[in-house]
Amino acid sequence: MGLNATTLSYLTGETVTETIRVFSTSRSLERLFDQVGKRIGAGLHEKLWRQIRSAERALSGDEARTYVIGVAAETATLRLIEEKARILFEDWLERFEDKIDELSEGERQEFDKLREHAEAPVERGLKLPTSVRARAIEGVTDWPLHLFQTEEGLFPDRLNKLETSVVESELARDGFVCWVRNRARQPWALRSRNEITNAL
Repeated sequence: MGLNATTLSYLTGETVTETIRVFSTSRSLERLFDQVGKRIGAGLHEKLWRQIRSAERALSGDEARTYVIGVAAETATLRLIEEKARILFEDWLERFEDKIDELSEGERQEFDKLREHAEAPVERGLKLPTSVRARAIEGVTDWPLHLFQTEEGLFPDRLNKLETSVVESELARDGFVCWVRNRARQPWALRSRNEITNAL
């Protein structure tokens, strides 16, 4: 790397500028390479490094690291990569939506995690689980017409005053079919990035 070094004399006030060259050591490159890895995440720096080594076999490991560091140091380049990745991800989600819906609940949760890391909200359908856990303990009410029911047609749940009032008024309404409480921190819950809604 070429640097312009300027020397100032305190006695005469004169400055002398000269161009000098400095060389990175393998250790300093590895340190910068690791910092780049933390910046872009998901081990992408290692994948890019391997890809460069595979495509350009004449390059040394340090030379390939220099390329990776150069790419990651450019904010505009990273923005472009992220934008291309976002478009590709959204395209895949749309194209393979039916296939993703056919996956097991655990596998679908992996896709949900990726959606949550998106810069902008990603539209997705709400898919409820096939079963939920509930505990019939003291202070819990057995509610009728819940979406998930025991063999007796009841669902044990502890609701607060507002939730109880809403459920009771809905149960009394003609044509009411069923209800389900939006549970906080559940993969299937209706929620925003910064808050979890407990509305019914």
